[in-house]
Amino acid sequence: MDPGTIIGTTSAVLGFVNFIWKAASTANEIYDSATGSIDEHDRLRELMTALDPGITRLTLRLSQSSQLSDEEESTLNIAKLSKNIGTRLSALLPKSQTLPASGTAVVGQSVADKAKTKASKLLKTTKIAVIILAKKKEYEGLRDEFNTCTLQLNTHLMLISRYQQSYSICLASAQSLTKFQFKSLDRIRDSFEASQLTLEAINHQRILKGISFDSMMARFGHINERDPHTFQWALDSEKIPVSHVGSLSISLRAWLKTGGGIFHITGKPGSGKSTLMKFLAQHSTTKELLKDWAGEGRFVLASAFLWNAGTTEQKSFEGIMRSLLYTTLNENREDLIPKLFSKYWAPGDWAPWKPKEDMAITIPRKEIKEALRKLFAEKSVSGYHFCFFIDGADEFQDAYMRKWQLAKLLKEWTEQGQRVKICVSSREETPFTGCFPLDQRLQLHLTTLGDIRSNIHSSIGEHPHFKTIEPHLQEKFINDFACMAEGVFIWVKFALDEVTEKLECEQPIEELYRALEAFPTELDGFYERIVKSFRQSDKAEFLAILNIMLAFIDERKLTKTSIIGYKHYLFFGGCT
Repeated sequence: MDPGTIIGTTSAVLGFVNFIWKAASTANEIYDSATGSIDEHDRLRELMTALDPGITRLTLRLSQSSQLSDEEESTLNIAKLSKNIGTRLSALLPKSQTLPASGTAVVGQSVADKAKTKASKLLKTTKIAVIILAKKKEYEGLRDEFNTCTLQLNTHLMLISRYQQSYSICLASAQSLTKFQFKSLDRIRDSFEASQLTLEAINHQRILKGISFDSMMARFGHINERDPHTFQWALDSEKIPVSHVGSLSISLRAWLKTGGGIFHITGKPGSGKSTLMKFLAQHSTTKELLKDWAGEGRFVLASAFLWNAGTTEQKSFEGIMRSLLYTTLNENREDLIPKLFSKYWAPGDWAPWKPKEDMAITIPRKEIKEALRKLFAEKSVSGYHFCFFIDGADEFQDAYMRKWQLAKLLKEWTEQGQRVKICVSSREETPFTGCFPLDQRLQLHLTTLGDIRSNIHSSIGEHPHFKTIEPHLQEKFINDFACMAEGVFIWVKFALDEVTEKLECEQPIEELYRALEAFPTELDGFYERIVKSFRQSDKAEFLAILNIMLAFIDERKLTKTSIIGYKHYLFFGGCT
């Protein structure tokens, strides 16, 4: 082993990575203040030149002996990767022309000339920014390579730190080291501890990625945020809603703070169940209440949002398990990941030159299920309390499990001591209403009259024409509108569009009522009304696109028939 080459080359790589990191983090000064030239070019050239001697020596040694030690092979690979990134980055950076020094006064230069010089420099900087934006994809590709480079660098530092004999050789060779190499040795020694933490963090991410699936957060992202005037009562009021007095034994707020078992939120389609669940799952008050519930223990809040129009994972039990486990471990990775996935916990076992894709793992369903069992049952994690939010249970579809079996299993989870409780939302379907406790069931459409009234008022209350109507008639219309909604927010949304259109035309209040009375009361009626509203010339396109969407949802792929149908529209849409 050549300790001088390893130390010098590793130091050059450290300098390179440090420079790229700073350049990416603080891109405020594109130009060097003294020369007006792009400082990145000069620095990159200097750093890449520093890599050359080590690459040359190790390549020569490889050609002569046909084999390098692990440390030498690691050094050569990381140096080559760094040089390749530097070369590509240098090619992407726009070339510059030297400008007059900004800090140097030019004798006799007028105010106009000074302004012209500054404007010229500003224009040049702007052009550089435009070029960088135009090459965004290339820079993103470099960013991925740089992430791989930092991963391999940290693993490399750990590798050479393990070889005590090699390290002794390095120290024994200290007499021949230059002053620069002494500093490099100190920097490497200081990096050892940080490298171990980095490797552990990488292993955490590796396991978490093996648990997750691509569309895990898709449904959550599609759900609308609540209107500011809605659902706050759910977290603020300890009182049971008037509509549930006699049937509900505990309010939602009280259940979060002291309750247990399953709290079941039901409601008509479009009544806001998913919006409420999203609101609860991410609100700070929810976390404060759960902290009180956990007492001296640690609480975990995790959620799963099912979607029957999504991928298999988005509506299956495996998807539920992966979603809940991912959030649980992501928030408590240092403690729980090594305990639940000891099979994959080996942050020091990777070679630094190993391709990133070779380190990827896919954790099978059986091991995910076993990890959840350990989470609920083993004493090593007994200090945790788990509150899960599972939205859209009625959209559950699984080849290996029925809805009643899901309901039964969720209930069993909550019966394993007092450490697990679950808030489930669904339509009023028998598999869930027959299994979950009636005294902890909130029928959402019966509790949102005030929310809907506030939503309507915030939408039309300040409309100039609506304000011309007598105040008592305004209030009566809003109350009647809210009652007609019967707790269905989506009905309110569509009906508001109709009412607002009437207000824009300055129609009298009688016409506002006619618009509401003519509006369908069921979702199927909404969709039929939407389809009938298409112009005849647009129906061919609509039907072609609808055919593709239905094929995609049913088969997860486009059929030949649907593709031909859309092509038919493209070529003959205006003729049929």
